[in-house]
Amino acid sequence: NTLYANNNLQAHEAEIKKIIINMERLRWLNTESEVYILVNIPSYTLEFHQKKSVFHSKVIVGKPSTKSPTLESTINYFTSAPDWKVPQSIFVKEMLPKITMQYLENNHYSVYDQHGNEVEVNASKLQQIRRNPQRYSVRQSPGCDNALGAVVFRFPNSYGVYLHDTSQKQLFNKTVRALSHGCIRVEKAKELAFRLLQYDGSEDQIPVLETAMVQYKRKDFVLKQPVPLIVTYLTCLIKDGTPVFYDDIYHFDPLLENKFNLNK
Repeated sequence: NTLYANNNLQAHEAEIKKIIINMERLRWLNTESEVYILVNIPSYTLEFHQKKSVFHSKVIVGKPSTKSPTLESTINYFTSAPDWKVPQSIFVKEMLPKITMQYLENNHYSVYDQHGNEVEVNASKLQQIRRNPQRYSVRQSPGCDNALGAVVFRFPNSYGVYLHDTSQKQLFNKTVRALSHGCIRVEKAKELAFRLLQYDGSEDQIPVLETAMVQYKRKDFVLKQPVPLIVTYLTCLIKDGTPVFYDDIYHFDPLLENKFNLNK
């Protein structure tokens, strides 16, 4: 009984620590606007808050080795059927070891030189690319296999990340969804785009967007009323009066606990 009581006390103390540090994180958030999008990394969720409604979607966030950053920004526009400029780190570390002409063709990748000119890839060119990958870049054309899916949401930030759709919908069935290179994949990306247009008073653009997504045609949709975006890291939230705890996937909690001397 004593052991059970001690374990219970330790668990209770751990929960209290979580509540305290997350109250501090909440204090940092700028949620004064009635309209904003909130992404919480540990719960793998996105919420689009409007005056009388909240739209919910699952998300996929960055792996612990390629963390999604916490930030505040504004979604100014989104784009249907985006092409994907493959980050150089992904190109070198992940693509280069398996690059072949068939691989490029099957995945709709095109190779460009340092001047932005498309390169015709043959056996000898592949050897040059493998020897000097820093001289080349890769883009994936729009389509059903595109890594960004059918729509991408852009916002200013210094991390080079964005919200986007994905062709790997099955990954949203996973409980643990820290799987990306840092960008945030949105399960209900199409519905989010529709709701942004509705909020912006541009319902007439919804059929245009839907057609562009279905036909994989690139089109920018600029918002007259940009929407604030908050990406945060809350490992505890109060829901219906009860604290709900989430895994500290990036191991950020101990840093804040130490800062508040909660581990003494």
